[in-house]
Amino acid sequence: MNEEEYLVEEYIQTGNNTALSELLQAKPILAQGKTSLNVSPLLLSCYYKKPEISDTILKFVRDPDIYESAAVGKFDSLASNVYTNPHLINTFSDDGFTPLGLACYFGHEESARYLLLKGAEVNMCSNNGYNVYPLSSAFASNNADI
Repeated sequence: MNEEEYLVEEYIQTGNNTALSELLQAKPILAQGKTSLNVSPLLLSCYYKKPEISDTILKFVRDPDIYESAAVGKFDSLASNVYTNPHLINTFSDDGFTPLGLACYFGHEESARYLLLKGAEVNMCSNNGYNVYPLSSAFASNNADI
């Protein structure tokens, strides 16, 4: 991991939106890579519950993948991913969660409903050692409405 990649992670963790924006403006490709946790900067910002950081990163991510779209709640991008690659609905992200699991954990009810309508398996647990189901993810993050 080089110094700039380290800074991206640091700015996400600390919520330093100004510094992150300046860094990504200077080197936009940093928004597309993987962090030391093997997730994209966009997913990392979601895990740290930093929506303003996610919004900044989204300005530099041309096409969020199905997992990023589910996690950040970008319905149009999610629908486009599902339309283009419907086989990805019941697959796992690099950190072991399904799109439905991510949508449920981050409280994106519209995205979760859409994924279910398109065939997402509600009884498919994560494959990362946590073995959590989408519904469990929703409850764990206080998104009981889902």
